Parts: sequence; C-alpha cells; structure tokens
Amino acid sequence: MQSLFGTGAREFERTRFEVGALMEAGNQVTAVIQIEATIRSIGKRLRDLQLHLWSFDARGQVAKFRHVVDTHQHWRVSRARCFSAVSAT
Repeated sequence: MQSLFGTGAREFERTRFEVGALMEAGNQVTAVIQIEATIRSIGKRLRDLQLHLWSFDARGQVAKFRHVVDTHQHWRVSRARCFSAVSAT
C-alpha cells in the first residue's frame, strides 16, 4: 500500500479531496469523494468523482478496499503523458 500511495503523492498535487456522503450497509461503508488534482509530470488537471468501498471483518478491521474512478478520464490523462514522452524523443 505504501508504494501505491507514495506514487500518488509524488504524481498528484491534490487541490480538493472532499467526502460528500458516507453510506453503510452491513459490513461495508462507501465514501463518495470529489477530487481535483494536477498531474505534476504533465501539468494536466484532473477532476473526478470517486468511490471508496471499505469492507470490514467480524473484528471491525479493514478486510478489503476498492477504489472506483472514472477510468476513461484517467486513461486520457495517462495517454497525454505517453504522447508527451514520445514527442520529447
């Protein structure tokens, strides 16, 4: 997990991280999150509505975590990064 969050911290300059709603059902909690960030390596802005789905075991410990994002938007941003790297060579 540290490497995942470490990469995100280096690459994304977050300007907004706002939890809009929390929903609970059984052993799961879902957080609806609005984010805005700038991708440092290419200077491109990203705005996204994300879902964080947490599942807990019988002891109340986190058993699973899912991070749901707009994959098309993230693909477009990563594609722009690939094209900028190709055009620089």
